[in-house]
Amino acid sequence: VPIRRLPESVLCHLFLGRFATRALVDEFKQILARVDDEVLRQRLRAILDVDVADKLKRIDIRSLYIAASEDRLIPLRAKKPFQQLSKCRIIEITAPYLIMQSVPRDVVAAVHEFLDSLG
Repeated sequence: VPIRRLPESVLCHLFLGRFATRALVDEFKQILARVDDEVLRQRLRAILDVDVADKLKRIDIRSLYIAASEDRLIPLRAKKPFQQLSKCRIIEITAPYLIMQSVPRDVVAAVHEFLDSLG
């Protein structure tokens, strides 16, 4: 499906949810207009197809997984393999798929908290 041709209401629902503001929607549409269709297709396909769960077991460093609780593209169950990593901290933030655009301060606070915990 050509993303740029989706109705604005569908784009908002999928990517921004209840966090959609006129400014965020306009900015998102401007950015989409600059990205090649093939790049968009590849990125969406990766969301559906990429599965590296078996490689996660090799991660042996402290890491942070930030999950957007209202993400309509990447389900919360995607964090399950990370829950099995002893050195992975998972923080769930109330946000849509475009988490850093929607609640940047919450993301920055989560990263700072994680970095502070490293000592």
